[in-house]
Amino acid sequence: MLKKGAKFGSFAELEPLLEKFAEQQCVPYGIYCSLKVEKFFENSGHQLPPALKYQSFTYACKHYGSRREKGLGIRPNQSSFKMKCPSRIRVCADLDCNKLEITCITAEHNHICDPDLAPLYPEGRQLTSSEAESVMNLVNMEVQPALLQSIVRTSTQKFTTLQDLRNLSRRMTKGNDKASSTNTNASDVQRMLEELEDMKKNDPNSKLCIAEKEGKILYIFWASSQMQADYKQYPEVVGMDNTYNDNNSKMPLGIFMCHDRNGHGKVVAYILLRSEKKEILHEAFSEFSACYSRK
Repeated sequence: MLKKGAKFGSFAELEPLLEKFAEQQCVPYGIYCSLKVEKFFENSGHQLPPALKYQSFTYACKHYGSRREKGLGIRPNQSSFKMKCPSRIRVCADLDCNKLEITCITAEHNHICDPDLAPLYPEGRQLTSSEAESVMNLVNMEVQPALLQSIVRTSTQKFTTLQDLRNLSRRMTKGNDKASSTNTNASDVQRMLEELEDMKKNDPNSKLCIAEKEGKILYIFWASSQMQADYKQYPEVVGMDNTYNDNNSKMPLGIFMCHDRNGHGKVVAYILLRSEKKEILHEAFSEFSACYSRK
């Protein structure tokens, strides 16, 4: 039971009671002003049981708090649910017994709480993953928005708005594009590595180095036997320049070059970099130095 002074051995024990409380209030609630046990340990050095999840938090009505007035006024007509509603439950960890304790509970609201209004909140209109997939199938079939809205409302009994459907379509499309891009990037890197391995077989004296850390490629260094010969002939001045956006992985491509007697540039090595961080560049130059070190 939720009452001031009630204690709970874990957040999992408390959570269903909070959800039931919110359902009885006929308005969505959320967690505000929270401090997780990991962050509390960093700040204080006091270790709380992980099962508590939070050292403290406020479980408050969606209309809790005041509207933020910060900003430059560029978007002056933005709506907000904030209306200084006092309804909240404050929970803090009792450091003596390592349990979550309700320190304050206020059930009064300064607005109407009607069961008929609860489904109209964004939380009540949210579709499940299976419902969202069904909607996207209809979107791909180019069903008209008004008809789509009617189908969704009839099948899910949720008061989904046209804006909800537009937001869902953008979200799902963006997620699919990102997943496709990730798979494409991974396959492109794999094909490149296979191609470099083939080049290494065809040119046994070439230098190929693939540096990895925690399963991620830091850099790929490549110098063919002809590049090495050009460097040995013109080792006096070597420069490096990077090119960008030449590959789907967005990895900068570093090009080491020397110049012959006629001032013509000759590539003496390529290196594909994870990023241009100082430590990665240092390793890249070390790799070049090791490849062309004079004995």
